[in-house]
Amino acid sequence: MSTVSLHDQQDPRVTTIKDHIRTIPHWPKEGIMFRDITTFLQHPESFKNSIDILYERYKDMKIDAVAGLESRGFILGAPLAYKLGVSFVCIRKPNKLPSKTIKATYMKEYGPDVLEMHDDAISKGYVVYTTFFLKKKKSNLLARFLHFTANVFSWLTI
Repeated sequence: MSTVSLHDQQDPRVTTIKDHIRTIPHWPKEGIMFRDITTFLQHPESFKNSIDILYERYKDMKIDAVAGLESRGFILGAPLAYKLGVSFVCIRKPNKLPSKTIKATYMKEYGPDVLEMHDDAISKGYVVYTTFFLKKKKSNLLARFLHFTANVFSWLTI
């Protein structure tokens, strides 16, 4: 399992992407540095470059699915899955998915939270690429969450 970080990339496109992500200090709670990607999405070239960079990295690897955590993970995950020609798996907050789910409970910076995905979304042995905008602690939880169902390949952190 590997982590892809936009902070690690040498590609000049990454600087443009990072420049378009706004940081809002102390939101939604004191001490939180919120990364607002709405500004990034307003720049088509940055959005395109982000998908292209991820596609270039993973296009030759065997990946069965891309999983995305709502809602930011949907924004990058769905177009990446489309471009890779694989399925997309939604990981959502409780009671948002219509069928039987599996869930994981964890602590966020400002309180407990729960995530769910359909119990049939990932087959055992799948190699799954996950798109998350998370801190390491939450990423590790989600990796464990997916790992008991599939082989989690890597995830994106910003």
